[in-house]
Amino acid sequence: MNLFVYGTLRVPQIWAAVSASPQTSAVPAILPGYRIRRVAGGDFPVIGADASAIEPVPGNLMLDVSDEAMARLDAYEDFFYIRTSVKVETPEGPREAEAYVVPPNRTELFSDDPWTLNWFEETALARFWERNFGGPLDKPPRKFS
Repeated sequence: MNLFVYGTLRVPQIWAAVSASPQTSAVPAILPGYRIRRVAGGDFPVIGADASAIEPVPGNLMLDVSDEAMARLDAYEDFFYIRTSVKVETPEGPREAEAYVVPPNRTELFSDDPWTLNWFEETALARFWERNFGGPLDKPPRKFS
């Protein structure tokens, strides 16, 4: 299965810790027709369908993700998201994928604050890593299961 990732899973350390598949192949991709924001009261992103979105959501298309890795990713993404089919644009053309999106009835999860990978890595990654994986970034993560 192909999975479009747009948030914390774009950080190689987080992808490896959660998926247990650090060597998964990836290509750059964008998701048109969706918006990305910071979750209300938090530092991770949420996306939802938005036909009026001007900028597509940037991310990576993770190729041929195993069923085992998908089960781990489903557990990581928990109740905030539903996994749904999307069509992303890659340098080689459109591709089908799955993505974790906010259900349409959960708009209260969206803040007005933008979310970018650069902002996350500079501002929130260290505390996110400590909170979710235990310890500082320069130490191996506790096992995620």
